[in-house]
Amino acid sequence: EERSKLAAAIEETIVQRYERIARSKHGQAVVRISHGLCMGCHLKLTAQEIHDAHHDAELITCTNCGRILYWMAE
Repeated sequence: EERSKLAAAIEETIVQRYERIARSKHGQAVVRISHGLCMGCHLKLTAQEIHDAHHDAELITCTNCGRILYWMAE
């Protein structure tokens, strides 16, 4: 019920994208960037991917595994 309320506040295309990724990645659709690596596939990200995730320019996905990335200060 709470998830439905939160999802209603988010653009439908983003929710659909999240759900598609979650289905294909066993529920792990959103992952952190740590030391320049995607914590989903553990492969190195490009400087542009890291920069975009850090500055919240848009919804950023890993070019290797497709998961949604977020940046958090280490």
